[in-house]
Amino acid sequence: MVSNMFSGIVEEVRNIVSIRRGLRSATLKIQGKKIFPNMKLGDSIAVNGKLKTISIVKLYVCT
Repeated sequence: MVSNMFSGIVEEVRNIVSIRRGLRSATLKIQGKKIFPNMKLGDSIAVNGKLKTISIVKLYVCT
């Protein structure tokens, strides 16, 4: 049996700032520096070892 296991490279470790839960989805607000400038729809982020697909990208610049 072949296992489909993610073998990507961890680029950044950050905390989830907030979670807003919907009926069939959730919105996670994550602070980060390295991965966000290049993030696009369809990319994945691992959250506690489980991959989440990016469906909306909103960038906020904090100064």
